[in-house]
Amino acid sequence: MVILKLEDLDFSYNKSRTLKEISFTLEGGGLLGIVGPNGSGKTTLLKCINNLLTPDSGEITVKGEKMSELGGRDLARKLGFVPQTEEPVFPSTVFDLVLTGRTPHSSWKPSSDDLTVVSDVLKDLGLEELALRDVNSLSGGQFRKVLIARGFAQEPELLLLDEPMASLDLRHQLEVLNTLRGWLTESRGAAVTFHDLNLAAKYCDELLILKDGEVFARGGPEILTREVIEPVYGVEVEVSKATVRPSITPIRPLAGG
Repeated sequence: MVILKLEDLDFSYNKSRTLKEISFTLEGGGLLGIVGPNGSGKTTLLKCINNLLTPDSGEITVKGEKMSELGGRDLARKLGFVPQTEEPVFPSTVFDLVLTGRTPHSSWKPSSDDLTVVSDVLKDLGLEELALRDVNSLSGGQFRKVLIARGFAQEPELLLLDEPMASLDLRHQLEVLNTLRGWLTESRGAAVTFHDLNLAAKYCDELLILKDGEVFARGGPEILTREVIEPVYGVEVEVSKATVRPSITPIRPLAGG
């Protein structure tokens, strides 16, 4: 089942083309890693998919429905988005903030199912002990995990996460990515932007490598070779194929990179 399909997507900021003819599909149960250097268009691409930005041309569909024609609750049931940055606005417990992810599925009063979903997500992400804490008292990493938990609780058909590993230590990174893998089903998919190529290689089914707003390469983790990484990032690397998935070690910046 195709969860997400992009066809010839173009987007410009102030008449400068930021995304150029982006096309790909994401199958159900798949985790797509979007990688590339700073300024390559990763966050812009997620915002276009999520209707936060309007493409100049091209088409985006989730399970065959055009994103440009959806709004409100219909959009929220199909698509969840965890942004790169967000600040607490109102005093709220962790549980209540994560519960807001259930809004697309609930009436004015949360159901027992809603409460169960939130409790399960908090348990999966190791946030149970923080459930009654005010979100304004959390560290940056803790609050980041709470936002991710809200995305899981929303149970969309497509979940977009923009740099979810930012500000998380290694343990919490693994908790989030393992939970994400377990959350995927044949009727759900996820697209995640990464800076860490090794995490992307370990957890993703497919990678989309962007350079200057264009697709430089696309495929399974095996596409992470020196021939791909070095011209994209301008860094000399060593790539080990000792395990099933590649392991990348950066060596030094390339001259002129």
